Amino acid sequence: MNGTNDLLNEFFHRILDVCCDMYVIDLQQSKQYYLDDQFYNRFPIDKDTLIILSEHMIQFFLTNVCQDSLNDFTKKEELDENVTRIATECLRIRRLQLFKAIAFRAASSRHGYLDNYDWSLVQVVCNDQMASMQSLLVKLTLVIVGADQQRRTLSIEMNKLELSSFIQILQLAEKDLQEQLLCKDVANLIVA
Repeated sequence: MNGTNDLLNEFFHRILDVCCDMYVIDLQQSKQYYLDDQFYNRFPIDKDTLIILSEHMIQFFLTNVCQDSLNDFTKKEELDENVTRIATECLRIRRLQLFKAIAFRAASSRHGYLDNYDWSLVQVVCNDQMASMQSLLVKLTLVIVGADQQRRTLSIEMNKLELSSFIQILQLAEKDLQEQLLCKDVANLIVA
């Protein structure tokens, strides 16, 4: 039993090595380095099963750093208590390193970002033979720096209904982002 625990411990730490390798952005390269055939052949489990489990664990660790999520994941994968306990311990030991690696990867990928913004009210006056109309629009000007580091200016005019819908979408996006980034375990770890 102790030998099996040592193998499981090594297995999960190797999976975390792949996830925490901040200097290799390409996961495929990292997997080839850490999870070679020699590594898989040392385990008394079918190689294909190990590869599938390792892929699932890598995907999990790169999208979740929370203890509750790990418990849900291990139940879904139908892993026994001993495997769950060892995976939990490995994650506990290396959670901060994993969190830093995820942040580094996110910062290293060159996505566009909002650099500046401005807004103004625009009064629209329309006088036609059929009708006379006045309305207010919000003009939102966004300065976006793209992945190619070029600045682009985007201007949007919205009426009251469109603005309300836009604000709701942004609030939902903010809520989703907070749920993903600030799960209680990560927040407690950072504060501690």
